[in-house]
Amino acid sequence: MQTAAKATDESVYAQRAQYHDPENAFMFKWSPVPRRQFLAERDRAMDPATGTAEILLDSSDALVTDYPATTPMILCRYLRIVAGEHIDCKYCASGESYYVMSGAGESQNGDDRIVWGAGDLFCFPGGGATSHLASEDALLFAITNEPQLAFEKLEAPKPGEAVLKTVHFPAAEIARRFEVVYARPKT
Repeated sequence: MQTAAKATDESVYAQRAQYHDPENAFMFKWSPVPRRQFLAERDRAMDPATGTAEILLDSSDALVTDYPATTPMILCRYLRIVAGEHIDCKYCASGESYYVMSGAGESQNGDDRIVWGAGDLFCFPGGGATSHLASEDALLFAITNEPQLAFEKLEAPKPGEAVLKTVHFPAAEIARRFEVVYARPKT
């Protein structure tokens, strides 16, 4: 008969244990994320004939996930919106980040509304519905952490309960702040 200690040492739970000390604390490796250029997706997003569309940058085949993912933790997509049209989104994510590559319009998430133009960056909390309306043909680059939540089997925050708050970085202010950085003495 095995002793209780011996049985525990050989259990599946004990086999999962990882012991870190100062000599091996940083001796781990992340699984490689395959390189991918998403050229077809870029071309489709840049083509006016595409119309209003959401274009995922999905590497789930190479990452071997059963959910869309650009990297293990994030999912990127293009949102192409024809002037006068809108696209509605609801992502299972803790937050949504958007970079306005071209065009102008407005986006609304709950009571928060952002009027945006080319070069702007804005973020909304996740879990709610977001509607993007273009006042001129627009191309947005969107980033969420949907793969992280899918992997951990988590839900997005309920509307009004997200840790992240809506924020807007207008292109003119971004440029002004970079000018201050560029004007610093080179040392």
